[in-house]
Amino acid sequence: MKQQEEYKVWNQLHIELADIRLYTLAAGESSNGYHLPASAFLFLYRGKAKIRMDGLIHPAEHFYCLHGCKGMRLDIEATEYLEYYLVLYRGEFSLRRRYFLNKGEIPPSQQIFAFAPAQPVGLYQIMLRMEEAWSESTEKDKFVVKTLFYQFILEMLQQKQQLGVDLLPTEVVKQVVQYMHKHLDEPLTLELLGQRFGYNPQYLARRFKELTTRSPIDYLIIGLRIGKACHMLQYTDASIGEISQSVGYEDVFYFNRIFKKNVGLSPSHFKKELSGEEDVRFNPYKRWGLSMSESTSQCYVDNDNYYHYKKEESIT
Repeated sequence: MKQQEEYKVWNQLHIELADIRLYTLAAGESSNGYHLPASAFLFLYRGKAKIRMDGLIHPAEHFYCLHGCKGMRLDIEATEYLEYYLVLYRGEFSLRRRYFLNKGEIPPSQQIFAFAPAQPVGLYQIMLRMEEAWSESTEKDKFVVKTLFYQFILEMLQQKQQLGVDLLPTEVVKQVVQYMHKHLDEPLTLELLGQRFGYNPQYLARRFKELTTRSPIDYLIIGLRIGKACHMLQYTDASIGEISQSVGYEDVFYFNRIFKKNVGLSPSHFKKELSGEEDVRFNPYKRWGLSMSESTSQCYVDNDNYYHYKKEESIT
């Protein structure tokens, strides 16, 4: 969206502030399962955390600005002592404006974006004043808060534009993840995903990685297929071959290779390792050191992801 157009749509939005709160989390503490009751800005200004918005990971530290929309699930895991503001608001176009929405146009309040501001102090000072005025609860203070919120929006837009933040339209990455879940047992390639969602494959991969820190294929293999395989090995009596097919691998030997590379054990050894452990909810990422927040280079030339990608391409 062009700069002037972005200012225009925010200016046309009717905004009603719902709540402004300051939160703290100790190192190692988590806040999980919070569903946003309205559109929200999360502004982190101290510490380091893994922030998940509907399962998409944002590794954030020191200063970070994230915007989400109503209904999204927010999970925060503090890796250092953490302080952040959460601003909840409702933003709607007028009935007339909604009638003339362009095809594919998404109100700013329903957009999803995140970035590390280059000049965070100004944003922090506005947030600080907003929270202080909001806590007073007088009508004058609420009016002051609203004017400060518009200042925050203006400063945020200017910095986002200066950084060249160009994110996917709302929900696209989320929809890609949901599509992967539903078609986990089918051959999936980057080209197929790009065609399915109407984006150049390289562009889709780049934007996907910005929000998840993984390429789509890495996310599919480590985040979904290996996770489901671990679950089935622990909680079902399915054979290795049956599990292999259920997570999209017709070649059981290749499945064994991918599984061992990411977990450290072959599927059969993994199952033996778990034998005798009752009522233990297994988390493959924590136990075996896997993490969706660890950044990996997207290289389809000299690693198993390339082999996986080419192999599935030949199947389709």
